[in-house]
Amino acid sequence: MKAVTLEGKMGRYKLTIAVILCIMVFVTSSPALSQEKVSPPGDRCSKAKSDHLAAEHEWSSINADVSFFREELERFRNLRWEIKITLSVLDDALKMIKEKGSLTETQRLTLNSRIPNNKGIINPEGTFTISGLETPPLKMDEAKATMNRLLLRVEENIKKTETELKEKEKRSHLLSQKLANFEEMVEKECKATGSPTPWEQGLPRTAGKDIYERYVEKEKMRQEEVESRRLADIERLWSKGDYGYPYPYYYRYSSRALLIELKNVGNTRSCLRCYPFISSWEERQIYEQLDKAASKHDSLPCVGPLDEYRVIQVYDNVNECYGRIPY
Repeated sequence: MKAVTLEGKMGRYKLTIAVILCIMVFVTSSPALSQEKVSPPGDRCSKAKSDHLAAEHEWSSINADVSFFREELERFRNLRWEIKITLSVLDDALKMIKEKGSLTETQRLTLNSRIPNNKGIINPEGTFTISGLETPPLKMDEAKATMNRLLLRVEENIKKTETELKEKEKRSHLLSQKLANFEEMVEKECKATGSPTPWEQGLPRTAGKDIYERYVEKEKMRQEEVESRRLADIERLWSKGDYGYPYPYYYRYSSRALLIELKNVGNTRSCLRCYPFISSWEERQIYEQLDKAASKHDSLPCVGPLDEYRVIQVYDNVNECYGRIPY
């Protein structure tokens, strides 16, 4: 009986020693474990700064894309507007030619005055030249077909660009929230150790600068892409707006224009039109043609039978004149 009691005591004694040894091992090793898992405050501040900087660069890159796609979308929308106005002019010209067989000089001048920023011109022989193209003048119906094909391509590009822009803007919004969270983390971790934040040290934020530099680089790449396109790709030629190719004589306006109000017989309709000219001789020709049309009550596309006209203003910059036209 005593032997059994002694063995039980010995077992409990051994168990107690084992527990004590485990506790001692844990206590002696816990500082090392703690040191491995918990970073010093200074390291947490540095990591927060690093994470914030990485998020800022990512946000900057996405916003450079957003700026680029917005500019592209604006270019395509302006191009679509120019094409639609030109198509309207071609439609009116074709109707007049069908009725009378040809256009009078006054009708031709008035139709040309509606084409935005001299993107094309109706020639005296009844053909149409699209500015910037090294191709012969087109017949009116051919020019209309070309403009319609161009319009379809532009509409496709607008839809594609709108989709890409929407996706980029969504990512930009999410990254803005992410960036704000990292900024709060930098404030918290660095101030906990008395360390200054990067912006408290006077360091400039890089996002704005990166956006500008990235956008400039993308725009440079876009321009290089434009230059590499075929001359026949009028989509990019028109959207670029500065072709750099030699124009026929009648395109090389010295950026002057007459803003003229036309009124019909009975004074029930009126419209504004810009008549570009490059010399005083051409300016006189415009007056002579309008005088002749008014005396004969020739039908013009915007007002019908012309009764009178008056000069509103003479512009030294033709683009300012076109800016006054309420298309």
